[in-house]
Amino acid sequence: PPRKPGLGEILCKCGEIMPPRTSRTGREFECKGCGRKGHVLSGPAGIEAVFTYEPPVAACPCGVELPVSPDLAGQSVECGACGRVLEVVAKDGRVRLRERG
Repeated sequence: PPRKPGLGEILCKCGEIMPPRTSRTGREFECKGCGRKGHVLSGPAGIEAVFTYEPPVAACPCGVELPVSPDLAGQSVECGACGRVLEVVAKDGRVRLRERG
């Protein structure tokens, strides 16, 4: 992430930092960066995000996994790590990426 999360902020696995209003105990949330969903628990260690939904991922040829959805079939996504522009291909419930060309 570009910075460390502040008081009450939640850090998603994708690096997105969610604002303090997200961190109320029992509150449901969805990450704007990757689509992960979950809820917030409060325990002895403080506030903790529990993820209950992980979006499908597909690997770029550089090895980085990108969150993708079958709904994006035929669209392009850009890998933030290497800059490749890839096409989302969905078939039989599976999602993969291929280089445009």
